[in-house]
Amino acid sequence: MSDQSTLLLEHHLKELKLPSFLREYGKLAAQCAAEGVSYPDYLLHLAEMELTDRAAARSRARHPVEFGRDWSGRCRRRATP
Repeated sequence: MSDQSTLLLEHHLKELKLPSFLREYGKLAAQCAAEGVSYPDYLLHLAEMELTDRAAARSRARHPVEFGRDWSGRCRRRATP
């Protein structure tokens, strides 16, 4: 892929808010090419990664954890209200 194409692709992925695609497309493309994986399967894998990352982010947002210290000075975790 040319430098211009790479820049445009990365810009579009940022605009579309697809951080997992942006982070993984290059590594995964090389791996899939080496293994002879089809293009649709490559895209499927990227889409699955994006969905998994978004689900994890939603879960973290719903269940934030705050770290603090108890009276003994040991670290403890508590859920924030």
